[in-house]
Amino acid sequence: MIGFWFFMFMISLLIPFIMVGLGNYFYKKPPKKINSLFGYRTARSMQTPETWAFAHHYCGQLWVRTGRIMLIISPIAMAFLFGRAIDDVGLYGGIIVGIQAIILVSTIFFTEAALKREFEGLKG
Repeated sequence: MIGFWFFMFMISLLIPFIMVGLGNYFYKKPPKKINSLFGYRTARSMQTPETWAFAHHYCGQLWVRTGRIMLIISPIAMAFLFGRAIDDVGLYGGIIVGIQAIILVSTIFFTEAALKREFEGLKG
């Protein structure tokens, strides 16, 4: 029972740690060349080297901020599940991770809006 709670606790930290780690990487050292394998890859971000750099800088900063907030909130939320039934830990732990995934995906919309504002003349 405690083993499953610990497993879910660690899973709930996975997305925030990835966001902080990759966010720092993208912010400080974005991929130099526009590529289709690694990085923030959308039609708008891949138009020019300037949009590529801006998207990584903006998204990286956003991921670090939101990832840090989630690193504070997620363990607190998981603490309320300590000692609960396995079904409760699985259900509510899954909801926590689902919310984190929604937050992660929502950063795309904020980054795309910033790209659109910053580079209004470009299509995409």
